[in-house]
Amino acid sequence: MPWHYCKLCGVPNCKLICTDCINELLITKNYHVKPNTNTLNKIYYDVRYPSFCYENPLRKLLHYLKYKRQIDLNWSVGYVWYLSFITYNLKHIDYIIPVPLARDKTKSRGFNQVYLMLEYYMAVNNQIPVMPKLIRKIKENNSQVSTAFIGRQANVKDSFKVMGSVLGKRILLVDDVFTTGATINEISRVLKIAGAVQVDILPLMYVAPHT
Repeated sequence: MPWHYCKLCGVPNCKLICTDCINELLITKNYHVKPNTNTLNKIYYDVRYPSFCYENPLRKLLHYLKYKRQIDLNWSVGYVWYLSFITYNLKHIDYIIPVPLARDKTKSRGFNQVYLMLEYYMAVNNQIPVMPKLIRKIKENNSQVSTAFIGRQANVKDSFKVMGSVLGKRILLVDDVFTTGATINEISRVLKIAGAVQVDILPLMYVAPHT
């Protein structure tokens, strides 16, 4: 399909994704939410920016990128994430960090889909450095499908290591899908221990409403 067709609905379009599809999937814009800290499960990230719903056809597009190895779709997926990015004032951010995969998963898949979806941003904007090597996943975890936050939190504990200096830095963590937030919360924890003063998150999609 030519580039001037919407990759979600197929309608002729001058953009990668048409406005109707974007509006249908968008959770909200022009505001952010701070995580609820009145809980026994401590939240380490600071600001959670709304983005898109984990629904078809965007969900299907990501599936083809991740599991069908249609890497050429990274431009379209990245464009959708970029629309969220430019909605917010993120001038305070020093580094953008994509959530890493374990080495074995990266090797078997051949790529980190989160880093791939940032390639659109790096091509058209790139004002904030993307730092994929600042966080490394140092151990494999059990499958987290159908696992609640507490179980996932225990599963991912001590799975990540900071590989460079983040002292005094403000970080934007990027993932493809936010489910319970346990993984991104654990990465936020190790970043804070390493000296990051703020960790915000902006995934491509949320599985469930998050306000």
